[in-house]
Amino acid sequence: PLTASPHPRAPRVMPPASYLVPPSGAAAARGLAARDAPRARLDARSSTRPIRAFRPRRGAHRVRSSPGRPGPTVSATGSSADDSGDDSFGAASKQAPPPLRIAVVGAGPCGLTTALALHHHGFEDVTVYDKFPEIKPALGAAFNLNGGASVLDKLGVLATFREHNNPMRVVRTRRVGNDLLGQTELMNIDIDSLIREDANARDSLISNTDGDAMCGTVMRCDLLRALGERVPRDWLRLGPQYEVVGAHKSATRIDERTKKRVPVSTLQFADGTYSAPYDLIVGCDGIKSKVRSAMFGPYESKSSGIRIVFGCTGDGEVTEACEGARPEVEHGEIHQWFGDGCYALVYTAGGSLDKKQHNVAVCIADDDPDVDENAEWRLSEGVRFDDGVNDAKAVTRDEKEPLDGVEKNARARSAALAALRAYEMPKSVVTVAENCDRFFDVGVRYHDPLSNWSDDLGVFCLAGDACHAMPPFLGQGANQALQDAWVLAEQLARARDDSAEEKTAALRRYEAIRKPPTTAIMLSSRVIGFVETGSGLVAVARDAAFGVLGKLGIAGKIFLKNAVPTLE
Repeated sequence: PLTASPHPRAPRVMPPASYLVPPSGAAAARGLAARDAPRARLDARSSTRPIRAFRPRRGAHRVRSSPGRPGPTVSATGSSADDSGDDSFGAASKQAPPPLRIAVVGAGPCGLTTALALHHHGFEDVTVYDKFPEIKPALGAAFNLNGGASVLDKLGVLATFREHNNPMRVVRTRRVGNDLLGQTELMNIDIDSLIREDANARDSLISNTDGDAMCGTVMRCDLLRALGERVPRDWLRLGPQYEVVGAHKSATRIDERTKKRVPVSTLQFADGTYSAPYDLIVGCDGIKSKVRSAMFGPYESKSSGIRIVFGCTGDGEVTEACEGARPEVEHGEIHQWFGDGCYALVYTAGGSLDKKQHNVAVCIADDDPDVDENAEWRLSEGVRFDDGVNDAKAVTRDEKEPLDGVEKNARARSAALAALRAYEMPKSVVTVAENCDRFFDVGVRYHDPLSNWSDDLGVFCLAGDACHAMPPFLGQGANQALQDAWVLAEQLARARDDSAEEKTAALRRYEAIRKPPTTAIMLSSRVIGFVETGSGLVAVARDAAFGVLGKLGIAGKIFLKNAVPTLE
C-alpha cells in the first residue's frame, strides 16, 4: 500500500474568538498551533479496502514553498511538473497559484473533487477533513454523471470514471395503468444521438480523450474510492477527531511578502480543539453544513414533501447472482414509470471493472416533516415513526429504539416492495427491487437560493449541497457539485496574489459563474418532483405534458440544458 508522508504531532490550541481580532501583529496567527495531523493510508491496488486514517511517525516535517515565492508546478500525482515519468492527471497551470492555505470540509464527491481540482491547479497547502475514519467501499446508491464527467475529464481521470460507469444510452418514460391507455410510452430519448446532434453538447459532453459521450451511471462508493485514491495522501484527515462542529473568523496573519494583515479562519472540532489558521475554508459538508452555519447562523433545510426509498443490488458474489434482475439489453437504459401518486426509476451502474449493480428508486409524496434527508446514506428501516411520542420533533430516527442492520434493511425492503405493489408498478420494477440487498430511506429536502456563497472577508465559501441542495429529480446534484469544484479552483488559481482583495474577487467570480445555473436547476427540480409524484388531476396533466414534450423533442432539450456544464 501507498502510505502517506509522516507529520509531527502538534499541541492543541485554545479556542479562538468568534470574531476577527483587532490587529496585533503576526503573533496572533502564530499562536494557533497546528492540530494533531495523522495522514491517510491508501491502497491503490484494492477496490474494496477502505481508505483509513493511521497514526503518523514523529519527527518528520512537511516541506512547503515559502510564502511569496512561486513553487514548482504541481501535477495531480503529487510530483512537480519537472519530474519525469507519466502524469495521468496532466500538468496544472504553468504559473503557480497564490500560496493560500486551504481547508476543505467534507470528503464526499464535492470535497474530494475540490481537493483534486486545487491540486490540478497547483495549490500545495490543502487539507481535507471528514468525521468518518474511512471512505467506505459500500455506501449509497448510484447517480448519473454528465457535466460532472466533463470535469473528471479535465482532471485527467476520465479513464477511471469509464472503468466504473455504465454508459447511459436511452431514457424511457412510461405511465402505469390498467385502463384503456395501459402502459403508454411517453418519452424515448436516445442520449448519444441527442448529444452528438447539438453543437454545445457535442463540444462539452464528447470527450477529446476517447471520443465517447460523457454520460453514465456510477455507484457513489466507486466514485468516492476512485477520487480518494488520487487525492494526495498527506492532505486527508479522516476520523471522529476531525468532526467539524464550527468555524471561526479568528485572527489575522502578516503576509510575509506584502507585510499586510490578511484575515484567516479556524475550524472547531467535536472534541473541543481547533485547527491552525486557514486563508480559506471551503464548506463541502452537505445539506447540514457547519461552514454554512458559521456564515449565516443556524438554519433548517426545507422538506419537499417527497420521500425516496433507494434499493441497490450488492457487490461481489451477490451482484453476480443478481445480474439477471435486468436483461442485459436494458443495462444502458433508464426506465421511468409514472403512477398515480408514485414515481419509480430503474437503472444500472458499474463499468468494465465492476459487476453491474441494479438500482431502483421509489418516490412517493409524504408530508411527514420528520423524514430524515439521510445525507450520510445510512441503511434505514424505511418506515415512519409511530412511537406515541407527543412531540415528534423531540425524536429522530437515530434516537429510536435501535435496530440491527439486518432488521433495518428488511423493513426498508418491505416498504419499497409494498409501495411498488400498491401503485401497480410493472413486474420488471418489482423484480429489480426483490433482488436488491441494500436500501436507503431518504427524505427529499432542499435549500432556498442563497444571496452569496462566501463571506465579505473571503475566509469562508461553500460548494455543492452546502449552498444549493436540490431535489434529485433532474439528476444534477452531483454534477453541479463537481462543476463547483472545478470553477472554484480555477478562479482561485487566477488570483494574482494571496491578498484578501484578490481572494475575495476570485470567490465573487466563482459565484457569478455557478450561481445562475444551480439556482435555475434547484427551482426546476422542486417543480418536477411535485409533478412526477402527483396524483389525480396532476397525474393526468403530467402524463399528457410529458407525452407532448417527448414527441416534440423538448424533453431532450431540457435534459441538455441541465447536462451541459457551466464552467466559465
